[in-house]
Amino acid sequence: MSRPTVIFLDAVGTLFGVQGSVGQIYSTLAGEFGVDAHPNVLDRTFVQSFMDAPPMAFPGVNPIDIPKQEFDWWQSIAVQTFAAAGGARSVLRLF
Repeated sequence: MSRPTVIFLDAVGTLFGVQGSVGQIYSTLAGEFGVDAHPNVLDRTFVQSFMDAPPMAFPGVNPIDIPKQEFDWWQSIAVQTFAAAGGARSVLRLF
């Protein structure tokens, strides 16, 4: 039997749980930095930002660089989420 080259894990809900929606979590964290954003609006804009994002795939990228690529991918979604929620100026304080 050959060794697998990739193992995929379903982390959220399997390895750990998350309490609250994305919008609630984003709103709480943003509030700690003085950014006021409504959780329901962030929920809606996150879904749209996630759907609009390119696939999280990095063909040809050196495996050592993938964590940075993934971070940048998620950060782009977060920035777009806040910008679409009307917090384009405030989001600069978060990132």
